[in-house]
Amino acid sequence: MTFDLNNASVADNAVLRHYRRDEFSTGLGLDRTAVAVFAERLVASGRVRTRSLDGTVGELSGGNQQRLLAHREAAVADRVMVVSHPTRGLDVLAAQEVQSTLIDLRDAGCAILLISDDLDEILLMSDRIAVMYEGEVVGLFDSAEADRDRIGILMGGQQDTDGRP
Repeated sequence: MTFDLNNASVADNAVLRHYRRDEFSTGLGLDRTAVAVFAERLVASGRVRTRSLDGTVGELSGGNQQRLLAHREAAVADRVMVVSHPTRGLDVLAAQEVQSTLIDLRDAGCAILLISDDLDEILLMSDRIAVMYEGEVVGLFDSAEADRDRIGILMGGQQDTDGRP
């Protein structure tokens, strides 16, 4: 049996990573009141626009799905979080909200591994930047010293005019 996340309710999706906690578990099932309270808090903090916690995640816009996912995962991440293209396809406001969530998590001490081909996003959110090409690291930069042109050249598989990889 598979679990289709698009057909799951917003509330069930909100507790997907938390359902084993004592506050939600009744032993054989879920405490639906506790689930609803948690989901409402998550939806409010993530500014997720939904008609109902009982509505399906598939009914949400892509930006609202991303906000829900980002806040759900941020709630359990304390040491490290891996995100891949977290703002791809989002409008500007939704992208800023997801980025803000990740930056807040980073500032709270959680390491964020950001995988993205959006150079603006990388430069905005990263402390250190590793450029990979064809599965190999071809450049490492501290964000304060990052050279946008050099990173772009390395991302494209080219070498600098200096011959540096």
